[in-house]
Amino acid sequence: MLKRNKPYTLFIYIVGTVAILSSLFSCHENVVFSHYHGVEVDGWDKTTHVEFNISPIPETGKYQESVGIRINSHYPFLSLNLIIEQTVYPSRTVLIDTIDCQLIDKDGRKLGKGQSLWQLDFPVKNINLQEGDSVNINIRHNMRRDILRGVSDIGFKLERK
Repeated sequence: MLKRNKPYTLFIYIVGTVAILSSLFSCHENVVFSHYHGVEVDGWDKTTHVEFNISPIPETGKYQESVGIRINSHYPFLSLNLIIEQTVYPSRTVLIDTIDCQLIDKDGRKLGKGQSLWQLDFPVKNINLQEGDSVNINIRHNMRRDILRGVSDIGFKLERK
């Protein structure tokens, strides 16, 4: 049986505790919402939107919105054009944004992180929300092809500034 001395055991305990606590209190404390939805394997139909519903916001303030995109090697274009429609409740304020997301460079290299699936994040806008506001988000592609292959997931993140 391997016998360890007490200072070594105490050192391992302290390192483990610090690692656990730092992961609990990391830089994600300002993230209010972050979620991905998968897109149909056969392709993302132009008439199909990806929907996200954000529960009532706990605190009034400025928030940064961003879209996450995961693509595979079947994605045929250099960029992806998205239409993002949002409705803020209870005011029923409608916000519509179009963003162009550069996914692949001119030499055909994927710009995101990954090996067989690449992930990229793109800022949408800063938005002021009031305590109790909820947001419904619908995202659809605005590409020439009706059925878009190679997009595996679309995500949305809301982070307090």
